[in-house]
Order: sequence, then C-alpha cells, then structure tokens
Amino acid sequence: MRIFMRIFIILFLSLSVLWGCSSADNESEKYQSSRNQIIDVKDKLIGFNQEDVFLKDAPISVGGNFVILRDYGSNNKFIHLFSRSDYSYITSFGERGEGPGEIVSIGDVMVSDNEKSIYAIDYGHYVVYEYEVDSILSNANYKPTIKSRLDPSLFPSWITFFSDTLAYGKLIIPKGTSAHSEVAGKWNLQTGEVVIYDYQHPDVEIKRIMVGASQRHGIYVEANNRYDLMSIFDLHGNLKYNVYGPNWDRRGDNKQHFRNVVIYKNRIIAMYDGELYEKLNLPRVCHVFDLEGNYIKTLDMGAGILRMSVDEENDRLIFCFNDAMQFAYLDLKEVL
Repeated sequence: MRIFMRIFIILFLSLSVLWGCSSADNESEKYQSSRNQIIDVKDKLIGFNQEDVFLKDAPISVGGNFVILRDYGSNNKFIHLFSRSDYSYITSFGERGEGPGEIVSIGDVMVSDNEKSIYAIDYGHYVVYEYEVDSILSNANYKPTIKSRLDPSLFPSWITFFSDTLAYGKLIIPKGTSAHSEVAGKWNLQTGEVVIYDYQHPDVEIKRIMVGASQRHGIYVEANNRYDLMSIFDLHGNLKYNVYGPNWDRRGDNKQHFRNVVIYKNRIIAMYDGELYEKLNLPRVCHVFDLEGNYIKTLDMGAGILRMSVDEENDRLIFCFNDAMQFAYLDLKEVL
C-alpha cells in the first residue's frame, strides 16, 4: 500500500509540474480571431508643410528639438531637418557621394543625448557619422567626423536609440550576393559590439521583421512581415509572448503583414497590411496593443502609409503618406 501511495504521489507531482509548464506556455501564446475595433482617424490627421523639400518615401526620426526626414532618392543631400515644435523647415545636410565625409547609402539617424550632435549611418562607408548641430546650421561646407565604424558582416536597421551608446533594432546579415537573414539585436555605438538575439519561431521559414523597443518598459517587439505574428521579448532576448493574428498561417500565405512597429507609453502600435504581395499595397491601418500583446483597437488612416515614427513627448504619430497630404501627424491623446 505504501509503495502504491508513493508511486501515486510521484505521478501526481510530475503531472502537476507538466501541467504548470503547459499553462505557462499557453499564457505566452496568444491567438486573436479578430481585430475589428476600427476607428476612422483620417479627419484627425494634421498635415505639415515641408517647404520645397519633396520626398517620395521618407523615413522619419524624432529627437531633441528636431524631426528628421531622410530622402533615399536624393541626388544632393540625404537629411532634412525640421522643428519638432511646429514642423518648420530648418536645413538640409548629408552630402551624397563617395568622398570623405559624404554618404553613399543612408541609414538610421538620431540626435545625441546632449542634442548638440546628429548621428547618421552610412552603409556604403560602413561608418556612423557625427554632425555637430551648430556647424550644419552655420557652415554649408561642413564635413562630419566618424563616431564609429560598422561591421560589414551585419547592418543595423530600424533602430531604436536608447542613448549615444546603446541601441536596439533589426540586424541584417548578408548571405552571398542576394540573400540575407534578419535578427533582433543590441548594438553599442561606441565600441561597435553587437549582441544578437536570434529567436526562431518553429513555423517561420523566412524571417522578415520590423523591431520596436522601449527602455522604460524593458521590452522589444518583433513584428513579422510575412506572417501575422508579433513576438514580445525582454531586453535580454527572452520571449514573453507570441501574438497570432486572424491571418496567421503557419505555412505562410504570400501576404504582407506588419510593416513597422513602435512603442508609445504603454501601447504597441503596428502598421499592418494583410494583402497579397503581388498587389503592392501600402498599409492603411495601425493596430494598437497593450504591452502584453492584447489587441485594443485599429486606427484607419484612410491613405497608404509609407513611413511612421512616434513622438512620445508630444503624444504624436508622424506619418509619410503616398497621398496628396504627404506628411502629417496624429494626436494620440485624442484616439488612445
């Protein structure tokens, strides 16, 4: 009888442990069958004038007193500086070219902690340039200095800068002349050290991601482009949640899903398409989640979104549209 009771207790405890692990796993896997709480915010968008600077597809950075627009197709200067308070045009800089101090291929841009410098990645020279703000405002022939150098074997992209030295984002790893892989990682701008967080979901064959991060909340988010999947991690790369949307298909579905993701206060905001790649559509909506990936609502912009950035200090999302109104912002206090 004692032997039987001992075996029973051992089996019961083992099953309890397994059940507890299974429950924890289930809590981290979130399936959402619908995202239909849609709010039309087109009439709430406020356009701003970019003066004579016309940019077809401009990534947006916000920092210090500035909003920064980058022009991938520029034949002259890549970087255009605007006032963060009223979006008035200030100046343009970042000469295109292959010479010293010139930019071959522009990457992410950020403002330094003391707001006296602006850093810009050049993928062509494998460097991070430092531009002194006072110098670019007063000297048309000013050339930047090199803050740090890049490892040619990987390229930081879609970066969230926490400070002058620490950034999180997507890392592109070239594989041959045409292929590449994408992972999340941590990057020290001062030393060049990179820590890779290469989480591989078992059903994701080709990983194409956008990454948003928050130092305040201690998380980063991978939003997948080829799957309706968003994964949330702590800043050490430990998975917290996998969030599956209504279009989740473990086999892949030839659709374009997430196109960008940012973290605003206690919300995750993600641009979403959901249409077939061959249609070449631009996303028109942004899904809003809490920090655990629970769906809250969808913001419908009514126009194709090219780029998006968040200005948390002023409670704004800033957009570049493929529309008559090229640049606009949305007051998040009114809609969230």
